[in-house]
Amino acid sequence: MSEVQVTAGKPTLRSRVARPLAVLGAAAVLAVGVVSPAAADSGRNGSLWIRAHGGVVDSQHYPGPPVGTYHIHYWRAGGGWDRNGANYHFPGRTVYGRIAAPVPVGATVCAELWYHKPGGGYGSYGLPCVRMS
Repeated sequence: MSEVQVTAGKPTLRSRVARPLAVLGAAAVLAVGVVSPAAADSGRNGSLWIRAHGGVVDSQHYPGPPVGTYHIHYWRAGGGWDRNGANYHFPGRTVYGRIAAPVPVGATVCAELWYHKPGGGYGSYGLPCVRMS
């Protein structure tokens, strides 16, 4: 922390600048402490949001990509669990899902949103990874 210097009863330029910066720094540290826990178990990438908690992964497929058939591939980073969700039709509005995820608390779980292209092949529309809480 910066030292405050007082001359003739008035703070110096150094203290007038240091105090507000110290307050802003403390506020930033507090904000990071409040936001970080939520970021540890839920996240969004592209059109896919996931939350891993209590042995399940909740998902939300957001509007943006083409209407059509999709599936979500789920896995534990480092191995031990790997599963494709069922194929489903995306109608252009948010689709909600949930899948059992038998992984321990603290394990990193990833999911990738796959579009089934009408002419064959797949297109990826999101790949978030989060920690199981």
